[in-house]
Amino acid sequence: MPVFLQRFINSAVFVLTLVLSASSQVVRPSLSVGFMNGGRATTSNFYFKSGLSASVTAFINTVNPKITPGFSIGVERLDSETLIPVGLEYQVLLSDKAHTGFLTIGGGYAFAAKNEEYENSDGFDYQGGAFFNPGWGYRWTLNSGDHLFVAIKYKHQFMKTEFHSQGMDVFTDRYNYMLLHFTTGIIF
Repeated sequence: MPVFLQRFINSAVFVLTLVLSASSQVVRPSLSVGFMNGGRATTSNFYFKSGLSASVTAFINTVNPKITPGFSIGVERLDSETLIPVGLEYQVLLSDKAHTGFLTIGGGYAFAAKNEEYENSDGFDYQGGAFFNPGWGYRWTLNSGDHLFVAIKYKHQFMKTEFHSQGMDVFTDRYNYMLLHFTTGIIF
């Protein structure tokens, strides 16, 4: 079994354990989907990229109801690349009203699951990297106490590719994704 798949399964089991073992008063799960648009910068070029995302976040209620930390795991598909981001996210509500704006900031590590550009190339090692994504959103409280939300975030994703030549030399190409990430979802 590939290492990235083992990491994804372990992380998903951890999130599900958090959600299922805690009462609904402590942990509030969130499901979201999104669209990303932007590009990838390498040392010599800029490539336009777009893609889709889906994630699960376990938000933890704290003493201060305006600040909510959470642990998230997801999957992102950018043209030929597939990433598994795992990280922390904070939401800070801007008011005590039922319908309110919020600031969000997140960060973590995205594991490189697949890259079709390098899939059949010997010697290429497609690797993940750290990411951060600040943003702003708005949420609506439903009668059931659940929340619908929309958000726009800036996502900066660090990545690298290594090429191992037959002469044992290693060439590294580092690049960055700079994306606008539009998301919508529900917090239960």
